[in-house]
Amino acid sequence: MIEKNFISDSIKREKAKDFIRKEMAKAGIVDVHIQRTTLNTRIIISAERPGIIIGRKGRGILELTQTIERDLGIQNPQIELVDIGNPDLEPNVIAMWIARMLERGYKAKKVMQRALYRIKKANAMGAEIIIRGTMHKGIKSRQERVVFGYLKKAGNDTKHVKEAKTQAKLKQGVLGITVRIVPPDVIFADKINIAEIIRKGEENKTEDKNGNNQEERTEKHGESRA
Repeated sequence: MIEKNFISDSIKREKAKDFIRKEMAKAGIVDVHIQRTTLNTRIIISAERPGIIIGRKGRGILELTQTIERDLGIQNPQIELVDIGNPDLEPNVIAMWIARMLERGYKAKKVMQRALYRIKKANAMGAEIIIRGTMHKGIKSRQERVVFGYLKKAGNDTKHVKEAKTQAKLKQGVLGITVRIVPPDVIFADKINIAEIIRKGEENKTEDKNGNNQEERTEKHGESRA
């Protein structure tokens, strides 16, 4: 019985996540996390434009909460919105933007270059954008790829690479979109500069020593005046 309830709750959570992503696509959903507690169900939504979710005078978020509870069977849902910071460092945001531009008829190469420029401007360490599928009618399926900077493809450091996948639905078929971004604050193991670390350590020691000497001089000066 417990196992059945667990599976049922998991299915409900996944349906709720899909529903929120589809219904609030214009808000630029980055992530949806659902956590069940003893009192309620916390739904934490990270979005590029949370104002769209909130709606005028809070009506949007109220209607969303009521729909999730009524139609999806989520008990006592409590929606929380999280600021994502710089949206150009979020692969979900970039991937969905690319999909929208392609569906409006913009050429894949130009869209990819514009997206890559946005990521560069956000000071990312590296990025990769891949589009697969039939770009034009009468042309075989192919892959377009743009990349810049430092990007790990194997090993434990790949956990630092943020990735998102989505699709653009065009008349000639579906295009698969993959976006990978390395945030600016990531430190990879093979990029650690030992000499730089030692130099900074010596500088910190010197600063601490100078600070201690200053304190000693201040104390002696106070004693002499006394």
